[in-house]
Amino acid sequence: MFSFRLFFRRFPLFRPIRRFLHTHTYKGLEKEVFGLKLSNPVGAAGTAIRDGGLIMGALSDYGYGFIEVDGNRETLEYLKRGESSVPVFASLKVACANRSEDDTIASAERLFSTLYDFADAFVICRDLTDSNPLLTDESFVTDLLDRLISTRLSEEEYKPLLVKVESSIDTQLLDILTGYCRLSGIDGIVVEGDSLPEAVETMSGIVEKTSSRFPVVVSAPFRLASEASEALGKGASLLLLRPFRGTPIPRPKDILRVLEDEITGQEITFE
Repeated sequence: MFSFRLFFRRFPLFRPIRRFLHTHTYKGLEKEVFGLKLSNPVGAAGTAIRDGGLIMGALSDYGYGFIEVDGNRETLEYLKRGESSVPVFASLKVACANRSEDDTIASAERLFSTLYDFADAFVICRDLTDSNPLLTDESFVTDLLDRLISTRLSEEEYKPLLVKVESSIDTQLLDILTGYCRLSGIDGIVVEGDSLPEAVETMSGIVEKTSSRFPVVVSAPFRLASEASEALGKGASLLLLRPFRGTPIPRPKDILRVLEDEITGQEITFE
């Protein structure tokens, strides 16, 4: 069925016009994290590819410093077209799906290698739909990460590799994982949670234990600029805006303007 919405999105001048209307250079918010240069520290959290990648293409035009996408075969086609105007973090969800440990690791390694040339960074996480206890076992997790780190060494270009944990993760397991990440060459940790206070608390604990020397990203449903400012003030390197109770991912305009105001000391008048 013909769709005017998709027709206009595919119109050659549509994206330049959208970028002109929605993007803005925010002074003082540029960040360099994991070796990546970002225009600002606010990103859009992982979203499935829809409408042939047009949804993610749109998100990259609304002023985010980076976007996170689900790392899968559908994403590969989107990444090959180079539609994103900002760095892309590919989130690889690992699920055992009744396979052996070796098969699970081999499958994750193949997907990692397939996507490697097309994403700017990678986030390794547990598929929450898989309740297999292997995915919370420290030896399995470290074996998996060891294999991916080894695979990265064979690539010509170095790309950041992050580990995503749930904000409710067991404290002892988090301490072990944090220590492993710092010593093994993992570039950072993403703390994800539906509860913003819990996610910020878990992030703050990692920042304190690592003396602010290890990048930590908070992925949570930020709704207010004050929440974003507080998380950054407590040591978050980057923020990933997630949907809140089924609502769309918020556009970062107001949050970024307030953050710019705090840094530059200028009064910001909202339209």
